[in-house]
Amino acid sequence: MTGASLFEDESIVDALSILANSSNVSLQMSAAVGFCEALENVDIKKISFKMLKPILHLLMSESVGVQGNALVALCKLAENSDNALLIVRYGALIPLIRVMISSPSETLYFAACCLNLLAKQDRNKEIIARSGSLVPLLNLSQSKDVEVQEHCLRPAKLGEIDPNRVELADSLITLSDSIDIRVRKGVAIVLGSLASEGYFRNKIVGKGGLKSLHKLLLSTDQVTILGSLICINQISDRPQYQSQLIDGGFLARLKELLAYDEVEEIRYRAAFTLSRLAIYGEPGRVALVEAGVVECARILAQDASPTTQALLTIMICNLTCGDSLRLRLMSLGMPDILVCCTTSSHREARVNAMYAINVLLMKFPDHQPFVEVWEAPAGSAELKSAIKLVSEGISLGVQIEGVGDILNAVVGARAVLRIME
Repeated sequence: MTGASLFEDESIVDALSILANSSNVSLQMSAAVGFCEALENVDIKKISFKMLKPILHLLMSESVGVQGNALVALCKLAENSDNALLIVRYGALIPLIRVMISSPSETLYFAACCLNLLAKQDRNKEIIARSGSLVPLLNLSQSKDVEVQEHCLRPAKLGEIDPNRVELADSLITLSDSIDIRVRKGVAIVLGSLASEGYFRNKIVGKGGLKSLHKLLLSTDQVTILGSLICINQISDRPQYQSQLIDGGFLARLKELLAYDEVEEIRYRAAFTLSRLAIYGEPGRVALVEAGVVECARILAQDASPTTQALLTIMICNLTCGDSLRLRLMSLGMPDILVCCTTSSHREARVNAMYAINVLLMKFPDHQPFVEVWEAPAGSAELKSAIKLVSEGISLGVQIEGVGDILNAVVGARAVLRIME
């Protein structure tokens, strides 16, 4: 019997259906094996319910061997996108759930594989999410079989549209320790996707997920790094978790990723997270400075993308809010960073840098550090005087011509330089 004849000759399907509906396990096995052999090494075509019905019936068999062969046949059929839609529409999820709940480990790989294939079709996703299959699937994800774990990850993403708010955190955190890089990569992607919702952020942290995220962040795989960074960035948006991120050793790795020049989005996400952590009061700001973030930003400011420059200036603005840190920031080369960012093509980077310079100018009468790093054709003495004049006027509340509503010394100083040129 060939696959072609199975698709073309209904009498063969009728014969296999009779065997499948028998109460005799041996006859059921003959039907299951017959379907497997007929579908081996053939181009899978669109099926009818008549062909699918006996295979679904075989999934309900009490025999593990029959179930396993029926699952193999179903996986073959599901490789065709039209069939994947029909399989879900014709009610295959119910027997699949039964297999995942009650069957021994031999059949679990094929059950996970089949659900993975079905979940690739967008029109199936919500149906699968609402079917109740995610709970047994996530239990299945605890399997020691790496390939079973991997097949569980795609359907696990559907938890974000599950109306019952499936408890995904436990399973995903456990999977993050998998020995297989493919599984860890998948976990990072899923966590990054789910963490956009506050419910899952709370669950991830509550289940001890920060330690797992830190391990994922140390990966050398770019996709894993980015997925875990996205998740960490979402968590850093919650003030109650920022101290845990700081105390959990994330700053050192985030600083390293600021200098990661292979993928700009990784730099961007690292800068974004650090800018949020700098909001965490004086202890958080001190921790960032102690971790060497300012020195790293000083180097990065020269060649970072405009968007990343904007995030760096947000972080620096937050750092300059700390009275005890300003003198130290000056000694760490803060003028280098700020002056560089005032020429950024990103408006927010320019405005933030100018604001931070003005804050520092208000506190320090010596403007020489800024003058030394500013490329001024008119000469440092004139620029120094211009900056001082404008900053003193602003500190007294004087409206300076050309400054407008942005009360910032550098805006005025640049205007003076343009006139002097």
